[in-house]
Amino acid sequence: MDLIERLILLSDTHYFSKVRQLFEAPLKQAPEYLLLTLSLCKPNRGVLMVDELLSLLLPQFLGNHINSILVLQALWRNNQDLMIRSICELCRHDQRIMNLSRVLDITQEVKESLMPIVDCEDYYFAVNLAILAGKRDFLHYDVWLARRI
Repeated sequence: MDLIERLILLSDTHYFSKVRQLFEAPLKQAPEYLLLTLSLCKPNRGVLMVDELLSLLLPQFLGNHINSILVLQALWRNNQDLMIRSICELCRHDQRIMNLSRVLDITQEVKESLMPIVDCEDYYFAVNLAILAGKRDFLHYDVWLARRI
């Protein structure tokens, strides 16, 4: 993890493209490990590199990757905020990869994730997900609304 953090910090200089090239192999050969390592990093610089890498990695695992459930469970333990932001972002921009039904499927596999996800600050997303979750009897509207108001 220390090496990854150092590379991220270095990417905030004129070495961005060289550092980006160093991530090509892990992106292709070990995306699970790279994603989980990035989820643990808290760099104060280099966010452009982190955002770029996450935008390439997260759709794989939020979709139907062979290891997606195990990776998402570990990601949830490491960094819930990152996972919630990513789900909201993908639902907003790419319905082919992430739709509300897929989000509900994920919340059934990643225990204790439904309430924090429907409590997110993206109200449009949260309300639509809560409606679908209520229709499938995964969520009680009255309890959810009482928490939100």
